Amino acid sequence: MEQTTSHVVSTNSSVLNSTTLLASPSQPKKVEGKKVPLVGKIPVVISEADVQVYVDATIQLEEPALEITRVKKNVFLTRSQLLLTDDKKSAKLLISGFVRNCIEYSTAKHVGQSSVSGKIRFTVVNIPFKCFTKVDFITEPVTASNPQSSTSSAMSPDGFGSDQFALSITNSEILNEKIYCELIESKIRQVDLKKDVETLTQACGKHTNERTFKAFLESIVIEIKLRVMQNQSVFISPIAASGDGKAGGGKGSNDGGKGDNDGGKSDNDCGKGDKDGGKDRKDGKGEDNGGKDRKDDKGEDNEGKRDKAEENNEQKEDSKKDDRSDENDKEKDNDDKDEDYSKDDYKESWDQQDNNKWEN
Repeated sequence: MEQTTSHVVSTNSSVLNSTTLLASPSQPKKVEGKKVPLVGKIPVVISEADVQVYVDATIQLEEPALEITRVKKNVFLTRSQLLLTDDKKSAKLLISGFVRNCIEYSTAKHVGQSSVSGKIRFTVVNIPFKCFTKVDFITEPVTASNPQSSTSSAMSPDGFGSDQFALSITNSEILNEKIYCELIESKIRQVDLKKDVETLTQACGKHTNERTFKAFLESIVIEIKLRVMQNQSVFISPIAASGDGKAGGGKGSNDGGKGDNDGGKSDNDCGKGDKDGGKDRKDGKGEDNGGKDRKDDKGEDNEGKRDKAEENNEQKEDSKKDDRSDENDKEKDNDDKDEDYSKDDYKESWDQQDNNKWEN
């Protein structure tokens, strides 16, 4: 029967000092700057690209590892160079860097019948990578070529040719703004294949189910998002004054209160123009809040007016039908009267003829 013994471990660790920091007063300061319009030198985005890099790396550990407990990776860029080509809309981007790989693993020092114990160790390795990719321009970079150098000669003192000992040389150089690259986002996917695998054995020589490895092959897919930039001189326009319309809104507001294409509508900031050919509104006032859209109740009023107009048209058509029916009835009555008159006349003429016969 095994005996267990408990040990009390003493430690000399303690908190040496603890201080609570107090808040210090601060005063807001007004930031002053130049008024627009002006020309400023600001970073301009030349292009953005998503790049995938495939890397295979074999990593050797200092001691045989039982398992990898934690891995932390970070991507760093060491070089980025934009190579311009004959294509004015794209270029080649050369990039290089490395992946900082921090590996934490456990070792196997003591192997028992039902347990394995060891220590936690770590190692840090840098995995280099480099590639090039095609990028399309959002904004063309500003570059200029150096002019050719020029030389000039002076006339010799005797006037029979050029002076070979007196030459005038002109060299010109144009320094362009540097095109640089920013790492915006990175994602790493990996697959590990263990190498130099050995089975752990007990002191008695019996094999266990645990295995250690001394090296492993790491297949990495690095997905990085890059932004290519250059400092350029940009004209900054003044902010549009209030009442002149929203800058960059692109919402149907015309300059000077001109009407729109559809019947001369003009819902602009000046408040000029209304429906039916851009006529003035009844109250002569512009819309509030710099030419916002009309309220919904106006649309309801327009619908009510349309309904009333339709009712009036229907009433007019009904009255016309009634008038037509009355006229038809009158014409029929007149025709009947004419027939009665013609019968009476015929009878009178017949009676008169009979009377004449009797008199004769």
